[in-house]
Amino acid sequence: MYVEGSCNGMFELLEVIKTTAISVGWKLQKEVSLPFNKVYDNESFINTNPFLVDGLATTKGKENFINLPRKESISGINFDEDAEVSVYGVLEDNTEVLIKDKISSSTTFAPSDKFNRYKVTSSKDLSEINLVINSDKTLQKEIYLQSSGSSEMEQICVNFKAFLVPSDYTNLMCSVALSFSGELGFKDQVGGVISNLAGLDSEIKYFLNIDKNKIIVAIRVYDQNDAYLKSPLYQIGYFGKLRIYGGEWSFTSNFASIAGSYDLLTRFSDIKKSCLENPKLSINQSVVTPTTNIINWSKDSLDISPYPNGELFSTPVFYYKKNTQNITGQNTEDYFNGEIYGELDGIVKIVATAGVNSEDCISINGSEYVVIQDGSENSAYNLFAIKKD
Repeated sequence: MYVEGSCNGMFELLEVIKTTAISVGWKLQKEVSLPFNKVYDNESFINTNPFLVDGLATTKGKENFINLPRKESISGINFDEDAEVSVYGVLEDNTEVLIKDKISSSTTFAPSDKFNRYKVTSSKDLSEINLVINSDKTLQKEIYLQSSGSSEMEQICVNFKAFLVPSDYTNLMCSVALSFSGELGFKDQVGGVISNLAGLDSEIKYFLNIDKNKIIVAIRVYDQNDAYLKSPLYQIGYFGKLRIYGGEWSFTSNFASIAGSYDLLTRFSDIKKSCLENPKLSINQSVVTPTTNIINWSKDSLDISPYPNGELFSTPVFYYKKNTQNITGQNTEDYFNGEIYGELDGIVKIVATAGVNSEDCISINGSEYVVIQDGSENSAYNLFAIKKD
């Protein structure tokens, strides 16, 4: 099923993915949400120095900072030991604004102004401090999806985790796993291969192609008022089974987790290309290189005109093993007749002509496709097409 549209932020996109996947036969195995009402241990992009978290054994020193992913007010503080505690909001220029002074026990108070950063001082070292965050937002949400595949006899597990982050960072983790366990967390699912998409809290344009074998998620993010994002950024994600190259599905197909980056700290302003040419497959959980039959295209290496009927040149995207052999007796050279791992389903690479741009609709072999560039590079040799079926 092909779906495109616009949403406001990754949490809304997660709902679209979930609803569409369920409608074509995926099952929702688990859904977990965390409210943005306190500081959680090792969750999302809450950054503290030292950590102000539930259950932390010790803090280091009597002055502590906490950085929130969004400006929010606080309406209380919790700590269990005898001490005097003061709470400050910290402005962008590091000016400290006193919120509550000389607090002797856990308490609530009228909501403060909103700050990204807070400072807590105490008369002695405390083992546990936690701010009460006055927010009705969701801090993070996870969904765990499973499909039996087109054969109705398989186990294809694709999971997503959306979360609040500071501006310009990844905020959707995507995982393909070998199985599902309700007792395990997102990063601990068996054989999980994680990739990431970077989005905004504001408008995200999405292009989805989902069937029982795979989930394709392409997004466009652009905010002309954003200090980091100078031009529209497109990211293409593919999660699920690879087809046998040139053939149909089989039980031995490999799984791929391909998105905008594999580094959680990648800023979207640094993404020049997504990972279609640098994929991770479940066979080894490492980047497969050389990755595809589609790398390093340019006018010099691939100057191909459209077919007589006007149809653009396209090629499937397949991944294969890079082997090496000693050709000269001194150097090891790469050659590419190794095992073919499989082919992306529903995505092809195209060579465009003048006037063909991202989000245009084209016809290939009688089927309708939408054109999407890979990353921030707008080039005739950096365009893919996602099937609209």
